[in-house]
Amino acid sequence: MTDAKYIRQKIQLLKELPPLPVMAQKILSMSNDEADIQVLADTLEKDPCLSARIIGLANAAYFGWPGGVRTMYDAIYKVLGLKMVKNLAVGLILGGLFRPEKCGTFSVERYWFNAVATAIMAQNLFPHMPPALRLGLDNIYLDGLLHDIGLPALVHLFPEEMDRVFPRRNGQDGRSLGEISRDILGIAPSQAGGLLARKWHLPEDFVCVIEYHDDPGYEGEFWTIAHLVGCCARLAGSFYGNRGFGDESGLTERLGITEASLEKVKLAAIGNLEGIREMAMLFSKNGSVNG
Repeated sequence: MTDAKYIRQKIQLLKELPPLPVMAQKILSMSNDEADIQVLADTLEKDPCLSARIIGLANAAYFGWPGGVRTMYDAIYKVLGLKMVKNLAVGLILGGLFRPEKCGTFSVERYWFNAVATAIMAQNLFPHMPPALRLGLDNIYLDGLLHDIGLPALVHLFPEEMDRVFPRRNGQDGRSLGEISRDILGIAPSQAGGLLARKWHLPEDFVCVIEYHDDPGYEGEFWTIAHLVGCCARLAGSFYGNRGFGDESGLTERLGITEASLEKVKLAAIGNLEGIREMAMLFSKNGSVNG
């Protein structure tokens, strides 16, 4: 087992994990005012690779836009909306910081499938929660998209060790990927992600979701959002592996979500699996995104 203190130091200090890119900082600091569409479009177009990938996502079948999208302004104004483009841009930027090629057992497409499916379901379930439990947040999609960012970080830093982790997933002992990673590396992806999110000075709700989405005992300030994303992440994992759904009724009841609402969102995601897979493939395409 690798010393956990050493791993934490490496995650915090190694140059391979850079500070939050300037482009991501700019996007996160922008308001969600529709008047800022042109400002966002102009900002993103300064990075041709990033803007091309967002336009590609806007043309995905999942969003159902009948005409081809060719400009960033049209992608924002006609198809995705300002907030969704911000979410997708930050996800692409941060996901593009890691190089997982040396870990042959890591599936980039599976990672993005789980991230996208989690984000979609979390966003769709969020309005079914009582207003008091939503905590006035409006970035639930990005919370879902980034919830497992610690996984590619560990793959980037420790490809050989993580090559021993993935084959043991879904084994007969029923242990989670986080538990196996903790056994082999001394740290789980959620812990690594939490350290990374703090290094990047991300908003506190992001930090808590990343660090505690798989912790059923978490009762901190953002427990409702962390548990909502965790529930959706488990459902997303079931979709990919064609496994049966776990019983989330107790958790969703605490979150004020009815079984009917959960079933509706689940069935909608199942009906859109091909669209989610297409988005995951677009996210997983190699592309250099400037900071």
